[in-house]
Amino acid sequence: LVLAVGNDGQWRRFCVAAAHPEWADDERFADNPARVRNRESLVPLVETVMRTKRTAEWKEVLAGADVPHAPVWTYADLFASPQAAARGL
Repeated sequence: LVLAVGNDGQWRRFCVAAAHPEWADDERFADNPARVRNRESLVPLVETVMRTKRTAEWKEVLAGADVPHAPVWTYADLFASPQAAARGL
């Protein structure tokens, strides 16, 4: 699953959806420049929490929280998609 958290509002919604609202108030992650500076600390936290649910569960949770995301598809998934079928792929 790819997260596309591009602003502070999305970050806050992600933190709540991930059951870690305290991350939004952590000065290391308070805004996008801080998150970039502290990426080495942030990425392992996010990776750990993302492993707690299956992709389908996260898609539902993140969609409900209005957090931009997308699944990472295999070639089989891609060609089995309704869009690929509609395009005759």
